[in-house]
Amino acid sequence: MIAVTIGIGDGWKQAATRAAARVQEMTELAVHIIDRNDFGAAHPAWLKLKIPEMFPAHDEFFYFDSDILMLRHWLAREMFEAMGRPFMAVPDVNSLPVLRECQAFQLPFPDWYVNSGLFVFGREHRPVLDAAWARHPSYGTWLEQTALNRALIDTRTEVCRLPRTFNTLLWPGVDNYSPEALRARPEIILHAASLGGNADLLRAVQRAAFDSTS
Repeated sequence: MIAVTIGIGDGWKQAATRAAARVQEMTELAVHIIDRNDFGAAHPAWLKLKIPEMFPAHDEFFYFDSDILMLRHWLAREMFEAMGRPFMAVPDVNSLPVLRECQAFQLPFPDWYVNSGLFVFGREHRPVLDAAWARHPSYGTWLEQTALNRALIDTRTEVCRLPRTFNTLLWPGVDNYSPEALRARPEIILHAASLGGNADLLRAVQRAAFDSTS
């Protein structure tokens, strides 16, 4: 299994490099950073659907957005194999925006729609990613996420829905990003997606998270 993230552009490449170092430490996986848009993706996030094509020598993949903060160890490969190699992801938050997205695209709610900021999969799941890519360049509110969820349903793929401790979204004005607060969090992974694409702010939060955990 390899881990893969996306870091295109100077700010995001730096954030991805820092996140990758932490994930490598916490998972014991080799980490690769996608830093080129060779598929003409409308947004870099769509490139996660092309991972099997970009890494043909590998069979198992751990994808993570570069704005995740991995606080604790996780042997993802062992879990993936022990569970029978399902597509593994975390249900998205139970919120009105997610409910409306699911209603608009006839997707089950609440504990079905998964967040695409982190997922584990095998090469056998490539048809799911291809079906999601077929909806490029636009499908739903959050880039490729709804396309991926639609593809999981259409391909009748078995999905292991991990507890949210494996991908907990942080919210500005609600969550405390101080080193002390981050140190006290019990989760395995925090997801700073709510930082609004601000790479400079993300790197500051990464420093707070990674420099205050072991």
